[in-house]
Amino acid sequence: SIKNRNNDEQHTSSPDYRAGDPCSPSRSLKRYSQVVVVRPAYIVAFSVAVLISASYVLLRENHSGSINGGATAPGDKFSHTRPANTLADPAATNCPAAGEAYPVENVLWEKAAASNAARAAGVWDVVFYGDSITEDWSGTRFAQRSARYWDTRDVFNKVFNKDVGGKYSGTALGIAGDTVSNLLWRLRNGELPEGERAISSRVWWILIGTNDFTYSGCNAAEVTAGIIAVAEEVGRKKNGIIVINKILPRGDLSGDSPKDTALYAEIKKVNRNLDALAKSLGKRIGRKVYIFDVPSFFMSAGKINVMNMPDYLHPSTKGHLLWAREIVKFLDKITKKPS
Repeated sequence: SIKNRNNDEQHTSSPDYRAGDPCSPSRSLKRYSQVVVVRPAYIVAFSVAVLISASYVLLRENHSGSINGGATAPGDKFSHTRPANTLADPAATNCPAAGEAYPVENVLWEKAAASNAARAAGVWDVVFYGDSITEDWSGTRFAQRSARYWDTRDVFNKVFNKDVGGKYSGTALGIAGDTVSNLLWRLRNGELPEGERAISSRVWWILIGTNDFTYSGCNAAEVTAGIIAVAEEVGRKKNGIIVINKILPRGDLSGDSPKDTALYAEIKKVNRNLDALAKSLGKRIGRKVYIFDVPSFFMSAGKINVMNMPDYLHPSTKGHLLWAREIVKFLDKITKKPS
């Protein structure tokens, strides 16, 4: 069945991490009003043209540089048929069952999924799967250039493009706002191809789950099960090492936002669960499975380090660079590649 998305990924810098994105492309553009006295026709025509142009620029910016996802911070408004519960009532979950897969009914998402499927081919050292935090590596939002994250694309290329001196070859396949169910659908519909356009990799890197709390009302156990289902999907179809990146911290953790504090507590539960399950998961799917810890530089004195994660959700360009360096060290270790 096809589900709809309510919000891209939710911005958590405000006390209510479920708040909608003020920059969302579905948000009505600000209405401009003006009193028109008697003016020559050409002035009126010119004014209309300016307004149309301004609206177009704003919309393009919302579809590229201002939408934050992968988390989104703030998210593009997508309609999700599963209403999210609050963490105050984790029993009232509307979370999809582990292994349930569905796309998103939105033309931007569909185009992004098609773009990912078209790029999911070839032989790589590492393939990254995830939400907006992974899509940031591509410098895009929904496969459209993002002014905000284009420099992050340059960071990725310098580290994961051998043609320009990178140590490893890599490709990033993420879509803003995706949940584990959305990623599973992508893996089953073009992002793990076989045959002439097969994709293969020494390492499959997975970072997903933060949106399942806000979009699907999942609790820690359910998010854990969803992440495991993604790893199993990759492991059943492909050889290679699987790395599960722990969910990154998010939200206002100063103590001023109980909801953000509660959300982060659930995230930490998921990360502890992953540590406990990695060994048994590897045995079950016959693959080496590693868990990548959240680098310490995303936090400072128990709160988000805003230099490296300015919107409390997505790494900055500097944050991505620091993270990429840690990923390379980890790859060196698990692939036994000399430094």
